[in-house]
Amino acid sequence: MKALPSGMHDGPPPLVIDLDGALLPAGLEDLVLHCVDGPIVHFFRRFRRGERADLRAARKVQTDGDMDLTVMFNRDMLAMAATQHRLGGQVVLVGQAQMGMIAALARNLHLEAEILGADPETAFDPARQERVLCALFGKRGFTYVGGPKARADLCAAARHALVVDGPAGLKSRLRVFGGQVTLLPLPLWGRLDLPLSRLAEATDPVWAERLNQRVSRHLWAAQEVEMETRAASDARKSEPGRRRA
Repeated sequence: MKALPSGMHDGPPPLVIDLDGALLPAGLEDLVLHCVDGPIVHFFRRFRRGERADLRAARKVQTDGDMDLTVMFNRDMLAMAATQHRLGGQVVLVGQAQMGMIAALARNLHLEAEILGADPETAFDPARQERVLCALFGKRGFTYVGGPKARADLCAAARHALVVDGPAGLKSRLRVFGGQVTLLPLPLWGRLDLPLSRLAEATDPVWAERLNQRVSRHLWAAQEVEMETRAASDARKSEPGRRRA
């Protein structure tokens, strides 16, 4: 698994693709629970308080792995990710499901991307996604691709937001934040059929560090690079003075 990008590179800014609406028509955890529980039970369970949906879905792919799941995916996102890689940029896939499940889906789609998602201790809702992305890449330091339910504040935090089938009025709301947005047309859907067990391959908690640990580690690494760059720049500036002396 690649390191999380720091935003300090010569290629295009990191391309952040929202799993829940841009790559898939809904959240991965919702698709799994809809498959296992059935549409009616799942509909009513969404309004109950209790266990997080991402944790319940991670458990279901372990216990009901023989069930088949049909995933509709946006082919345009795969093409956009491939173009980003050709340009030397990095792709980050974010979603509210468990990181391991998202990683397993990306592998089945042959999508090379860094994964940001929930872990057993930390949910990864859109508000937290915005805070984490801005902490990692800086405000206006990334390109964001969202779906029909894309939040205006998350779009505004990006340098440029691309929204698939964007909600009416999003452009006018973003003018308040000074954000830039492009509304994309309805996607060209592809279909992937796989057993739920294929999503269970990476749901073990040891698959990745906890989200907070990963973010903290990569923020510290980025800060170290920035300090080294600043020190090298200061050294170059002081060289002419030492030569004259």
